[in-house]
This record gives sequence, C-alpha cells and structure tokens, in this order.
Amino acid sequence: MASNLGQNQSWMEQLAVKITNSMIEDNEENHLRYLKCKFGLETLLINLSKMAIVYGVALFAGVFVATLVFHSAYMLIRTYAYGCHLLSSFKCTIISCGMLVGIPFCMSQNMLFSSLFLFVIGGINFLLIYRYAPSSTKKNPIKGFERRQKLQRKALISNGICLLIAFACPNPLYTNLLVIGSFCACFMLTPIAYKLFT
Repeated sequence: MASNLGQNQSWMEQLAVKITNSMIEDNEENHLRYLKCKFGLETLLINLSKMAIVYGVALFAGVFVATLVFHSAYMLIRTYAYGCHLLSSFKCTIISCGMLVGIPFCMSQNMLFSSLFLFVIGGINFLLIYRYAPSSTKKNPIKGFERRQKLQRKALISNGICLLIAFACPNPLYTNLLVIGSFCACFMLTPIAYKLFT
C-alpha cells in the first residue's frame, strides 16, 4: 500500500506520502483510508503553500489586511457556492495573487466604487448565486437535489451577511473589499468563468 516516492511526484505529494505512511499501518484494510488521508494532506499542503505565497505578496505590497478582508468575503460565498477551479496549481496561484492582492491593492489606492454601484453589484451577486450556485466541478460533483438546495440557501444567506456587514461598515475601503470580494466568488460560478479558467 505505501507509495514509493517516484520521480514523477511533486514535493507536495512526496511529503503527503511520507506523513500518511507514518500515520497509517501498511495493510489492505486501510488502503482506502490511506488514499483519502494522502489526498487530504496533499490538498492541505498545496492550499497552505498558495496561501503563503498570496499573503506574502500581500504583505510585500502593503495590503495584508485588505487582502484578508477581500479573501474572507470571497471564501464566505465560495464555501457554499463552490465555483470553477483552475486545472494548474501554478495558474491558480498566479490568478489568486492577481485577484486577492491586485484588486485590494487598487482599492487601497482610492480606486473605490460608489455606494450605488456596490448596491447594484450586491443585487447581481444574489442573482448569480440563485442562477448558478452551487456550481459543481469534475473533481467535486454535487449530488442530490436537497443538498444542492441547502448549499444554495447557505450561499444566499452568506451573501446577505456579507452585504449587511459591508454596508454597515463606515469605512468605504472595507465596504468595497467585501462587496467586490463576494462578487468575484459569484463570478467564478458563471459559464464565462468556466470558459476562461478551465
């Protein structure tokens, strides 16, 4: 069961194999558990490395807090609405830096939208979630009508919470970050995003 550390494995996969091998006994009964654990560790390590890069760039650009606020709004929607994923980890990291650091950087330079525009974007978010959420991927299909309805309802509520916080916030920068962050997550649900990024 224990995987050999082959030449074709990335360093993340090699590390996941080493950790998994140390955690799970080598027998056939544990093979499925081993594979699930290995996949989970790989995913965790890849996501942690991407976050380190994104937040490192944000820190360097002087927009760490702005990126954190933007990313929080983005993930609040994405957790329940899902959306497209880039096929390459490298491309994902580059696009994530552009979106999660680039947009907050521009906004921190006073490139802000009006309250009316943000209100319209908030309404568009609801429409996009209602129309497209939850959005399955090949790796993560969403099965069952009830589960889809439950995720959609949670995504709509999350968007509502995000917008309430945004419009209650006295700081226009944070209002913009929250609304546009949630819009970016909603955009990733659309067929256009799937054509552009997958």
